[in-house]
Amino acid sequence: MRKPTRYLPGLTWRVFGLFVGLTAIIVVWTEYSVLVVNSTSFNSLAPSITSVFALAIVAGLLNPLLKALKRRFALASREVACLYCMLMVASPVASIGMVHFMLPSMISVRYFASDENKWDSLFLQHLPEWYGPTGETEVTHFWESSPTATVPWGPWVQPLVFWSILTLSLYFAMLCINTIIRKQWIESERLTFPLVYLPLEMSREEPGRAFNSFFRNPLMWVGFVVAIIPQALAGLHVYYPQMPNVPVKSYPLQSYFRSMGAPWSAIGTFRLAFYPCMIGFSYLLTTEVSLSGWVFYLLAKAERILGGAGGWTGRGQAEGFAGFPFEEQQGLGAWLVLIGLGVWIGREHFLGVLRGAFGPGGRARQPEEPMSYRAACIGLIIAIAVLCFWANRAGLSLLAGLPFFLLLFANISALTRIRAEAGLGCISGPMMVQDFMYSLAGTSTFGAKNMTILESFRWFSREFRGAPTIMPCQLEALKIGDVAKIRGRDIAIGILIAIVITMVMGEIATLKVIYRQGGVTMNNWRFRDVPHTPYVRLAGLLQNPKPTDWLSLGFVGVGAVVMSILTYMRIRFVWWPLHPIGFALAFTKRSVHWIWSPMLFAWLIKTSVIRYGGFKMYRTLLPFFLGLILGDYFIGAVFGVAGALVPRPGYCVFP
Repeated sequence: MRKPTRYLPGLTWRVFGLFVGLTAIIVVWTEYSVLVVNSTSFNSLAPSITSVFALAIVAGLLNPLLKALKRRFALASREVACLYCMLMVASPVASIGMVHFMLPSMISVRYFASDENKWDSLFLQHLPEWYGPTGETEVTHFWESSPTATVPWGPWVQPLVFWSILTLSLYFAMLCINTIIRKQWIESERLTFPLVYLPLEMSREEPGRAFNSFFRNPLMWVGFVVAIIPQALAGLHVYYPQMPNVPVKSYPLQSYFRSMGAPWSAIGTFRLAFYPCMIGFSYLLTTEVSLSGWVFYLLAKAERILGGAGGWTGRGQAEGFAGFPFEEQQGLGAWLVLIGLGVWIGREHFLGVLRGAFGPGGRARQPEEPMSYRAACIGLIIAIAVLCFWANRAGLSLLAGLPFFLLLFANISALTRIRAEAGLGCISGPMMVQDFMYSLAGTSTFGAKNMTILESFRWFSREFRGAPTIMPCQLEALKIGDVAKIRGRDIAIGILIAIVITMVMGEIATLKVIYRQGGVTMNNWRFRDVPHTPYVRLAGLLQNPKPTDWLSLGFVGVGAVVMSILTYMRIRFVWWPLHPIGFALAFTKRSVHWIWSPMLFAWLIKTSVIRYGGFKMYRTLLPFFLGLILGDYFIGAVFGVAGALVPRPGYCVFP
């Protein structure tokens, strides 16, 4: 009879103490380096640069030192892995996963409202008083700095408590969903989870060795150096313009197409990038996924050129076709089909979860599970109920709030599936839920009050590298726990503790920096684009209501049909080379322009390696590509330190 797997504790007092200390450093470092001097954006990538850098310090420096002093002082590999899981989930919370987007969004509307934009009469009255501080002094000092550099904590306490309830409910609902899908995706379907390779290799323990084979591998260090050199030169050029500039980040190609005139000028944003970490991550993918990513991206560009030839894009196009080929709408259709098919494929498991949750023994929990299925199902229902109640108290009707949150979690679940298979943690997402709802019913159906609250939620629904990234990070933590044989309960408790501690630390540290520096001087994306743009859009929609957008909905349907056909082809024909994940990945916003070319380069390299050297050569070269990732992350952290020390605009390694 097979002996059951033994799962051991991972969350210890040593792990907790290290986490608190490292998080305090990361929070202060992040707030100043990212917000004040616009240096490395630590959480534009997932896993975050800070969590990987902290893991490298602990596994590659601190732990070997502790082993040399006295072996019992050193952390076990499962403790190192658990610490990384907590840092990986928590780091985004201190940045764009919560604090950097939420705080400006709470207070921006009252600062930017003016007689010219008419926000006072259009929608300001629909925002609750407890959404954020309303006093003129608190608002002005937030954006223009306080003469005494002090935070007026009194007016902030109630809004922070209310918004923290909302975000904690979001993150807890994600953990409940992950508990429900964990066994199906990790054990039954055995999804590849490319983003866990590096932390598992770094945290692996080898008895009798201070450094494991990953840190002793020369190829890893070659990749490490190869990643550092071009990024270091490009970064030094920012500080010292006389240094040569290496265009590793992004080289614009659209200007060449624009110079060719129509229809080529309709190509839109088109960039060539050489991010070492993206090449490294893409090497870990299956060749069909990496092939599909860049093929479908080029297909989207071909559609734009076709639209230019037909007069559907660019200036002077027929009314309604301004967005052709509606990439984000096609992407939404693909994402909804992706998660729908995922539920269908795992239907026996999910039905079993429901039977187990509400039947006899529903409280039973296996050691690898974060919680029992009963706790997960009831917890999910309660979390969604809290979200809907919170939104309703703010002014959003249940008929608008419930579909919003259900669609949002469907999209976040699709993101989690993409991360588990394609492993690219920098996806901005498809068409936003609010825009889909407006297209479906028309803006007049919702009314000013509902639309005002929906627009105030854009800070956590528009950018999938923000709050939505917490869910795939949670599932990746559960995958690491499964491989490292850490009790699922330890991972879950560690995740929740990490989120709460980082939330409190991040809010305090960020408000201190803001009231000292002034929001208008800080990172434009976080303090002008995300908190300001939704209300500009809202004012336009209230003054010029839009009916049901059948054309936009039609392209959502096109994306769904194409995704369904691609899935059928992959299941039906062994020779079919394209993976449907590539289509869902390519038809998204913003960040896809930066990652398609690294996927192309990695695909060319990997197919050549496998063709001429076989899988043995692929495995031999794997440390080199993991070194590319680690080196790129390391130099990003170094420039983050430089950004915190040098009082001038710094260098951001990605994007």
